[in-house]
Amino acid sequence: MSVHAPGESHPDERPGIELELKFDLSPGDVRKLCRMPWLKALQEGKVHRQSLHALYFDTPAHDLADRRISLRVRKESRAYVQCLKSNTASDCNGFSRQEKEWPVKRARLDPDLLKKDTRAGRALADIDIDTLTAVFETDITRQSRVLVCADGTRMKCEVDRGRIVAGDADVTIHEMELEFVSGEITTFYDIARKIAQSVPVRLSLCSKACRGFSLASGTMPHWQRARHPKPRRGASNGEVLRSALQLGLRQVLANAPCVLARSHEEGVHQMRVALRRMRSALSLYRGGVGIQKTRDLVGMIRETSAALGDARDWDVFIGTTLPAVRYSEAAAPGSEALLRRSSALRDEAYERAQAYLGSREYGCLLVELAACSTVHRDGEKEIGPDGAALGGDVDLGAPATDFAYRVLARGHARLMKRGRGLKKLSAADRHRLRIAVKKARYTSELFASLFDADKTHPYLKALGRLQDVLGHLNDRVVAERLLERVGAATPAIRDKSFRRAVGEVSGWYGHLQVSQEQELLSAWKSFRRRAPFWSA
Repeated sequence: MSVHAPGESHPDERPGIELELKFDLSPGDVRKLCRMPWLKALQEGKVHRQSLHALYFDTPAHDLADRRISLRVRKESRAYVQCLKSNTASDCNGFSRQEKEWPVKRARLDPDLLKKDTRAGRALADIDIDTLTAVFETDITRQSRVLVCADGTRMKCEVDRGRIVAGDADVTIHEMELEFVSGEITTFYDIARKIAQSVPVRLSLCSKACRGFSLASGTMPHWQRARHPKPRRGASNGEVLRSALQLGLRQVLANAPCVLARSHEEGVHQMRVALRRMRSALSLYRGGVGIQKTRDLVGMIRETSAALGDARDWDVFIGTTLPAVRYSEAAAPGSEALLRRSSALRDEAYERAQAYLGSREYGCLLVELAACSTVHRDGEKEIGPDGAALGGDVDLGAPATDFAYRVLARGHARLMKRGRGLKKLSAADRHRLRIAVKKARYTSELFASLFDADKTHPYLKALGRLQDVLGHLNDRVVAERLLERVGAATPAIRDKSFRRAVGEVSGWYGHLQVSQEQELLSAWKSFRRRAPFWSA
C-alpha cells in the first residue's frame, strides 16, 4: 500500500520528500503529551536532545518568503548543514516538502552549492543568489523520538521549544512535528489522531521560516483567498474529492492565524467558505470516506463553522451595514452607543472563535481532514485512511465526468424548483433557495475544470450574482437578530436617541430591500437564460 498522489510514488521512496504534520500546542500540553504512557510505549531507544542554532536567508526583496522557500544554515552538534526547502509541485495541502541538504564548514551560506545544484536552480529561478543575506535566527531545543508501532510503521516525533529572533524582535515557539518514515500511512494518521485526542493541538502550515519572515518584516498574518479545485480532464472521482479536501484544508490552516491575531475580517470569512466547500464535497461523495465517517466529519465541520459564524455576522454588521446608514441628527448620539455595544459583542464573538480554534475538537477535525485528503491505492481499489476499501455509492476509481453530469443536473433541477414563483416565496422558501444556489455553485466550481471554460464561465458568473443578491437580502435577517441582541444587552435601550438609531438601521434595510428585490428578479432571469455547461 502506498500514498497516492497523481504522478507520485510513496514519500519514503522519493529522495528529498518529507511528509510531516506540524502541531502548535501550549508549553503545558507539550509536557503532558511527552509524559503519556502510550507515547512512551511506542518510543524506540532514548530521547535524543539537541540544541539547534540556525540562520535563515532571503533577498532584500523577500523573494524566498514570497515563494514559501526556506534557506538556512544550521549548527547540528559540531557540524553545519545548509538546507533548502520548498513546496512540492503537486502539494495541495502543504504537508509535503521538498528538501535538499549540503554539509558546510561554518555558519555561512555557500552560494556555489546552490548554483551548482539543478533542483536548487529550479526553485531559485530568477533570484539573484549573490544578494542573499541573513534575516533572522532561531535558537531551538529539540527532543527527538523514534516511534515504532505494532505493525512496524516508523515515524519521527520531534518537540521543538525555543525562540525566533529578528533584530530586536523575538517570539517563542512550542511545536511538535510528526514525520512519516516507513510502513503504513494509515498507522501514521492513527498516531496523529491519538495526539489530537490527548491534548489540544492545532495543525499548522506555518514553518519556522514563515514565522521568522513575518517577524523580520513586522507583518501581521494575511488572509488568503480560496483556490478552486482544478482536477485534470479525465480525473477520477477520488482525485476530485482529494483535491477539494486538500485545498479546503489548506485554506482553513492558512487563514486561522489571521483569525487568532484578528489582523483582518476576511480571515474568518475565508475559513467558513473553505469549511462549506469541504462539507459540500463530502456530502456529494458520501461513502467516499465511509458513510458514518462522512456524517461525523460533516457534523464536526458544521460545529466549527458555527463557532466562527457569530464573529462573521458582526463583521458584516459593523463593517458594512452601520457605515452605510445615514442617521438623522436626533439619532446620531444613539448611533455611537450602537456602534460601541456592537463592537463589544463582536469582541466577545471573536474570543469565543479563538477559544474554539484552541480546542481539542478543532484539532481532531484538522487531523481527520488531513487523513481523508490522503488517499491510498491498493491494486485497483481506493483505500481510505482507515485501511478499508472506499466507494459506497460512488466508484472513486471511475472517471469523475459521469458522476459530475448526474450531480450537476440534480442540483440544477433542485435550484430551479426552489425558485418557482420567486416573487411570492416566503422568507423560509427564500432561505431554501439561497442554500440551493450556494450548493449548486460549490458543485459547479468543483467540477468546472472537467468542462470547457467558455461554457462554464457564463453559468458560474450568473450563479455567483444570484448568490450575492440572496446573500445581501439575508443580511437584513441577520441584522435584525443582531439588533435585538444589542438592545437586550444595552441599558441605553431606554434612551430615545438609541432607540431611534436602531429604528433607522431597520428602516435603511427596508428601503434597500426595494432595490434588492428588483436586482434579485433580474439576477434570476439572467440565470435562467444560461444553459447548463454540462449539457451545452
